[in-house]
Amino acid sequence: MNGKVIAIIDDEKEAIDMVSKYLSERGFIVNGFRSPKEFFGYLEKNMPDLVLLDLIFPNQMSDGYSVCKHMVSDKNLSEIPVIVLSARSSEEDKVYCLDLGADDYLVKPVALEELKCRIEKTLERREAIKTERELRRIKEGEIEEGKEKMATMIKVTVMRENKMIRLKKIIEQLSLNHDGPISDHESA
Repeated sequence: MNGKVIAIIDDEKEAIDMVSKYLSERGFIVNGFRSPKEFFGYLEKNMPDLVLLDLIFPNQMSDGYSVCKHMVSDKNLSEIPVIVLSARSSEEDKVYCLDLGADDYLVKPVALEELKCRIEKTLERREAIKTERELRRIKEGEIEEGKEKMATMIKVTVMRENKMIRLKKIIEQLSLNHDGPISDHESA
């Protein structure tokens, strides 16, 4: 997973620093944001491989729920996995976030080794899905290309067959000393 870019959106600087340090030491590139607004500014020019998202942002216009909704509904962002990291531990919160489209939900305080494992597994699954889609698209393209090649080969064969039939007819008529013109109708 070396070199994968992780974006952390959390209003607590200490949480960003702790997770960033741990993941950076394990080969991830980590970018931290203290608000959804900062994060969306970053997305204008960058695309992380995975997002770690807190839910509550005091004094902000949006929260983690709206960030998750936006990412899932935006075709350019919907492929980016989201793991929620929140102090909210109710089943209702967890289910709501997962229903919104989050890939996973961890309750703070987070065990860093567990977080790393969940990040790696989530990225592996997303990579496998992307690979499968790409293979399917290639196969579909190859099938369409194969159909086009087959249609062309059939057309060429039919044209050759018509010419061969016509040539055969000409030879037959020449050998019979046939004086009349040879029409396409006769060769069919």
